[in-house]
Amino acid sequence: MKTFFSQRKIVFLFVLFFIVGGLVIAPKVFSQGQGVKVEFKKPLTLPELAVFVKKYDLKPTELYYQQGEINGGHTIQNSEDIDSVVKSFEVSHQKFFDVSISATEKELREAKNEKNHEMSLVLYKQLTFALEQFKKGELTIYAIELKDNDAVKKLQKLDLIVSSAVSENLKRKSNIVAKQKDFAIASSSHESWAPYGGTSEVNQSRSYHTFWFNNLSAYDLESTYEHEAQVYNTNFADYAGHWGSNMPSAYYDTPIGDSLDNFTVGTSRAAWLSRYTEYITYMELRRGTVSRATTRIKGQKGRRFPAVCHSTWCIFASATTSSMATFTAPAGMCWRY
Repeated sequence: MKTFFSQRKIVFLFVLFFIVGGLVIAPKVFSQGQGVKVEFKKPLTLPELAVFVKKYDLKPTELYYQQGEINGGHTIQNSEDIDSVVKSFEVSHQKFFDVSISATEKELREAKNEKNHEMSLVLYKQLTFALEQFKKGELTIYAIELKDNDAVKKLQKLDLIVSSAVSENLKRKSNIVAKQKDFAIASSSHESWAPYGGTSEVNQSRSYHTFWFNNLSAYDLESTYEHEAQVYNTNFADYAGHWGSNMPSAYYDTPIGDSLDNFTVGTSRAAWLSRYTEYITYMELRRGTVSRATTRIKGQKGRRFPAVCHSTWCIFASATTSSMATFTAPAGMCWRY
């Protein structure tokens, strides 16, 4: 995320609202900066998506999925056809589960008290539920990003995309609810809105993090939060195109304008975060040419502007933490902030 004036060229969603008899009618699509994100009226499985893309001769640049609390995206390479995209998505998504479930199982085994065990258990249930859906072929794509405005207009005319700028899928709540227990003393040494603790691992194949909050009173309905892995050598690794999180309304933050590799996933609805719930962010990485790099983990509070836009292009920083963890990648560590 870039600050409002100095670090990011202001790229807005120009949302046009029409007042008709006192009713506000939202547009059917919204800008992601380099393309247009369109949300389906009915989410599609991966095979259904392939048929849909071929039928309407679409060239998507990004896929967005939702599985209970787990949501994320997959970036499409220019040379990939949709059948190749489906295969690469399946391979990358399985890697996500391999990493996250293995890490969570380790947390469950090594939990130092019952309450930490409860947090990890909730996360484990979220991940295994999503994996079960994936194995059954029930993973659904709720949106795609397109650069072709003519294609967007065609989908609009065919009434195949939702009529609001915010997907109803993202409003769904999981039946798995973390127990809200005050088992940590609120820290007085850092920002009240920052995570209290977590774990971080960054290597040349992934950036994987867990974290939880003990105070969320600073977040209002327009607030956002980003969890950043700042890697101070751009030759260490590159984003490989697949990411996931269990934060509500999660998004991958654009690296445009960054002078370092900032592997960042955020939530555009920080007000929907819960205390004492274990959150994760995952990004698949591609090996670079250097083997080590200084890495700092930071949190960033921001705001959506305009408030109806949930794209990374409409989110601007208001405050950033100090380093919550510092290490030389490839490495991992537990931390308290």
